[in-house]
Amino acid sequence: MHTQFDKFNKIEFIYNEKNEVILQSMKNEMELKTFPDDVLKKLDFPTIIEKLENLCRGSLGVENIQQQTFSYDSEWIEKAVQQVVEMKDIILNEPNFPESGFDVLPFLNKISIQGAALAEFEFVKVAKFLSTFHDILSFFSSKKREGVYPALESLIKEIYWDKALMKEIDRVIDKELEIVKESASPELGIIRRKMLEVEREQLSIFAKIVRKYRTLGYLSDQDEGVRNGRKVLAVKAEFKRSVPGIYHDDSASGTIAFIEPQETVLLNNELTSYQREERREIEKILRLLTEYISPYLKHFKKYLEILAVFDATRAKSFLAIEMNASAPLISKDGNYQLFHFRHPLLYLNYKKQKRKVVENNLILEANEKILLISGPNAGGKSIVLKSAGLIQLMFQFGMMIPANEGSKLVVYEKLFVDIGDAQSVENDLSTYSSHLRNMKHFTENSNTKTLVLLDELGHGTDPILGGAMAESVMDELLSIGVYAVVTTHYANLKAWGARTEGVQNGAMSFDQQHLEPIYQLNIGSPGSSFTFEIAAKSGLSPAIIKSAKAKIGEQNKEMELSLTEIQHEKQYVKGIRKALQLREKQVEILQKTYEQLKKDIEKEKKLLMKSFKDKALEEFNASNRELEKLMRDFKEDKQDKAKFLETRKFIDQKRVEFEKEPTPSVESKDIIEPISGKMEVGSLVKLNEGAQVGEIIEIRKNKAVVSFGNLSSLVNMDKLQLAAIKTATKHQVVLNTAQKMSEKAAFDTNLDLRGKMKDEALTALDNFLDNSMMYGHHRVRVIHGRGTGAIRQAVHFSLKTQPSVLHFEFESPEFGGDGVTVVDLK
Repeated sequence: MHTQFDKFNKIEFIYNEKNEVILQSMKNEMELKTFPDDVLKKLDFPTIIEKLENLCRGSLGVENIQQQTFSYDSEWIEKAVQQVVEMKDIILNEPNFPESGFDVLPFLNKISIQGAALAEFEFVKVAKFLSTFHDILSFFSSKKREGVYPALESLIKEIYWDKALMKEIDRVIDKELEIVKESASPELGIIRRKMLEVEREQLSIFAKIVRKYRTLGYLSDQDEGVRNGRKVLAVKAEFKRSVPGIYHDDSASGTIAFIEPQETVLLNNELTSYQREERREIEKILRLLTEYISPYLKHFKKYLEILAVFDATRAKSFLAIEMNASAPLISKDGNYQLFHFRHPLLYLNYKKQKRKVVENNLILEANEKILLISGPNAGGKSIVLKSAGLIQLMFQFGMMIPANEGSKLVVYEKLFVDIGDAQSVENDLSTYSSHLRNMKHFTENSNTKTLVLLDELGHGTDPILGGAMAESVMDELLSIGVYAVVTTHYANLKAWGARTEGVQNGAMSFDQQHLEPIYQLNIGSPGSSFTFEIAAKSGLSPAIIKSAKAKIGEQNKEMELSLTEIQHEKQYVKGIRKALQLREKQVEILQKTYEQLKKDIEKEKKLLMKSFKDKALEEFNASNRELEKLMRDFKEDKQDKAKFLETRKFIDQKRVEFEKEPTPSVESKDIIEPISGKMEVGSLVKLNEGAQVGEIIEIRKNKAVVSFGNLSSLVNMDKLQLAAIKTATKHQVVLNTAQKMSEKAAFDTNLDLRGKMKDEALTALDNFLDNSMMYGHHRVRVIHGRGTGAIRQAVHFSLKTQPSVLHFEFESPEFGGDGVTVVDLK
């Protein structure tokens, strides 16, 4: 049998020269490759490991966490994350999952040694571990949990279990006292009863002797003690020759002599003899019990493997609860979407301080894999970079991540990181030399499944030369097809990102009014470093700042001003993006709700039909039985005219009732019919281009809050129309379908935005793309003209954020060139 941990974190027992068992995790062949060697330390993953170890319930989980590596096996990752999701649900909702018995058993190797025997305390640990495993089997075999936790259940599917094993250990071992039970063998029972008789006699005689010598004043305050396993008198040193018996020892001060009285020597000898007999019998019983469990050793190893995975998975689930984490999807199309993510450790730290951490979104598309982040110092660029790296490591470690539901991550084969100062005195490397060494490795070893994280690319040398080298490195990485998140202050890299296909610019927001960073990432345009503004806030002399401004070229001045203006423009676009993301989420929720409702309706329809048929059959059978009885009575007395008339009347009555009984129809369907009138609170409405009916629950000026089932949305009134639900026949449905086909044929796949304002153009573009998707068109044209380029720029930015857009490019020169954009839809 193969389970998920066979591929990655399978645990095996191996033995060293001292026959000590070592718990070792198998190396995964599909292991994420990282560079340089200190990647985990740079991204703070050791702290995650430490937290997981502290959350384990035993050493099995700790060993599993320590030995586990990072996988790029999508199947394993998906299953491991799903196991964490299911365990999280168990922690929050199930009180009966085992809490102990998850420890490594280093003595198990003795079981395979001929003639060896486990000690009593070792059998107690075996019994505890088996009890824990049995409890887990029972937990998942419960009827109420059948199929509820499939990923976790797969760990114990078809596992071998023998009920007799635990019974035999329980028969022999007293787990509370950690001794062999007297009932383990008849011989042991006889020996212990004889021992008890001797002990009682010994205690009786010893008590008399103590009273005797206490009266004589020979004993110290403590009267008695135990030496060499025998009861002795604590005799004052000056009287030790007056007490006959065997001398054993003196006290540390020499004032007390410990003497075994002569009267109990024989009894003690007899008791010692019985104790030796008892030990021999116990060792015999333990050898037999060890021999009995030896065939189960291979199963014990498998049980421990499974318990290790359960313990490690539970630790991951506890941490997921602390981080308010969710399970990301695995990207199948190469798009990387991280929604409302938080740096895991920063989030936990802020949570303790009851502070709120800033959440960000990070999107890398299959055709735009590289993101350049610029902005002010201490603005959060490095935090975004490290968050992406740490979250990726957690994901490929089989963990949930601190980001919102719906996040979608690419599974990478390689993770390359260049963060911080990596200079080395030992290797004679300067900061810049160490960066160049990293760049050499990145460019020579990357592939399309590589994530590269570069912090402050090009720094450590002359800005002009370093900027040029950085741009060339990025050209090479772009040609390889890596995914990359890069932070920089270099103007030439910002310009490179703006003009290069496949690259996105991003900026960390800055509050110009209060001259402080906002730590919010905005994708779409580069950011200013706000050098002079920050210098002014820090109190630097205005004269120095003025002199610095005079020293930079006009071109750089204009670029800084342009970047500042872009920041203002980005605030506006940011709002649009959030609205788009919200709408996308709402559509997704509506679609899921619709699919679920459809399933529920079909299920309900089948139940109603079955119920109706059962009821009709039952009534028919009852009527049939009653008619048969009347017919028998009628045959028995054909001359009874009154009874004949009564039977005839009953038959006629039942026929009328059956004809009037309504028959459920599955031929008709509900359709939505627009109606005229005034919209007000309580009105049923639908979207102009939609089919789902909702109810207006609030009106705000020219907008309405509409409840669509469990979802409420704020919608412009001009996008709504009053609606009524009407039952349509099959004929009407055919007519409606024909009408839709006619509308699709008449739909113009060209959108002309020339002469429109920016807001008006973006709204028209949104509606146009929605209608295009609805009517099934996969290629459309947007005519924006050339002009100043403002509408074209706004259209292209909007298209980048549209989830329905697969690709877009300028039209060929003979059909409009850069005045027209051709859009391919999914």
